[in-house]
Amino acid sequence: MTVTDGERDPDGRATDAGVVIRRGHVALSDCAVENNLGDSAVVHTVVVGVAGVGVREEGGLELTRCRIVRNSWDGVALYRGAHAVIRDNLIDGVDRASGGRMGGGRGVGIGLTWNARATVEGNHVTRYWKGIGVFVDARARVTENVVEDVLTWGLAYWAAGGGHPVAEIADNVVFRTGACGVIVDGATAAPDDPGSLEGNIFVRTGQDPRYDPGEPYCAQRPIARHAVPAGFHVADNLIFDVRQPGDAPREPVLDEAGFRAAAAPLVARLRDRPALRDARFLLFYDGLGRGTR
Repeated sequence: MTVTDGERDPDGRATDAGVVIRRGHVALSDCAVENNLGDSAVVHTVVVGVAGVGVREEGGLELTRCRIVRNSWDGVALYRGAHAVIRDNLIDGVDRASGGRMGGGRGVGIGLTWNARATVEGNHVTRYWKGIGVFVDARARVTENVVEDVLTWGLAYWAAGGGHPVAEIADNVVFRTGACGVIVDGATAAPDDPGSLEGNIFVRTGQDPRYDPGEPYCAQRPIARHAVPAGFHVADNLIFDVRQPGDAPREPVLDEAGFRAAAAPLVARLRDRPALRDARFLLFYDGLGRGTR
């Protein structure tokens, strides 16, 4: 099944997507949701484009082995009360468009906001404005994904000034970002167990000098520690070949041999994920020590 040619409502409050789920449960597997761009004049006016899959009030989604490609807003977006399992999908913006520019990849590859909850596992998110975000009061387990070639941040844990997100963010790869690898910006009054950022790989983050001042997204660090809640564990993350401009404290960086050895167990697991076999990070990793990156 292929879902394509979605239209953008001129009312910016509308949730437009190739597939929209509200107060129901849908399982999508081995499908394509692609080229849902909308009319360029309408998108330019309202800014918000057409998402790949949108899950609204109390909607449920199982998304497995699908291609969410070249849609003009978020790849997968979960809102109030939505819940989902998002596993082994390709989410590719293709055009890496941003702001008012028309094309695919505007928005967030996978975004969970308000009180949405999800398992996000084994997905390849690439050529998007932003990667995978857990916002406000969302709850998520985000593991064994590859986020690469994004214009700004790769991962986000963000309370939006008043929320209480809970996220286990473990064993992911963030490769080639314009801004930070991950932003951790939680509330000071956090839940008893707000989550963790453990065992992730950050390579070639912070590549766009326009974001070196830290605005409007995050400090230009592989791990941008804006507000780490008490009880949120940050440990055992691997960092290699990154830019860290400015005077803020820098994250420790491995040398090539140390990185290759430490990353090997996770890389082996990622190779078994069907959606990740074409990830450019794996080609980069294979080229280490051979003079090809």
